[in-house]
Parts: sequence; structure tokens; C-alpha cells
Amino acid sequence: MFFRRGHGLAPTLDVREGNSEDVRPWFARGLFSNLLNPKVGVFYVTFLPLFIPAGVSVVGFSLLLAGIHVLEAVLWFALIIAAVRPLSLWLRRERVATTMDRVTGTVFVGFGLRLLFDRGR
Repeated sequence: MFFRRGHGLAPTLDVREGNSEDVRPWFARGLFSNLLNPKVGVFYVTFLPLFIPAGVSVVGFSLLLAGIHVLEAVLWFALIIAAVRPLSLWLRRERVATTMDRVTGTVFVGFGLRLLFDRGR
């Protein structure tokens, strides 16, 4: 990491630039990883019922709360994408990537030295 030069972050898939790579496998991969994530199911089964008022349709109100949650997630990820896009262009620069490699290498060496000289406190 200290001595490597001549690289930046690899270019990524950008559909707007007319890249011919098919995005469907990536979408399916993300969709299935979310659908098969047990934490999401645990959230909906344990947390959402706490907010269902007495006397309303449980299924209907649960779907409403789940829809609100999905809308919030879409807005949140759209915000993250909009914020990170300019940062990704900056990170692709060779000088930035080299500096980050050197800083990260220094941190790793520092952690290693700390482990080496730690006396088991």
C-alpha cells in the first residue's frame, strides 16, 4: 500500500452513459439479498405490531406501515446516492487513491505495532 502507484478506483457501471452491460442480474442480486435477509422479517414481526391501534384492520394497517417504511428507505437511499456521486468522482483520482492507500497502510502498521508492543494489560 505504501509503494503501489498508478491506480485509481475502477470505473463502475453507469447506465446513463450508455453502458451495454445488463443491470438485471445486479437488480436481482440486490432484491434477493434483501428478501432473504431475516432481519427485515424480524423487524416487521416484532416492531411494527407495537404501532397498530386497537380496532383497526391489522393487515391493512400493517401494510400501511410497511409502505411508509419502504418509502422512507427509497428516499434515504436516493439521498445517499445523490450525496456520494460527487465523492465517487473525487475518489477515482490517482492521487487521492494513492494518498488513501498510504494513510490506510500507516494505520495498519500502527495497529500492528500496538499489538506487537502490547503487554497484555
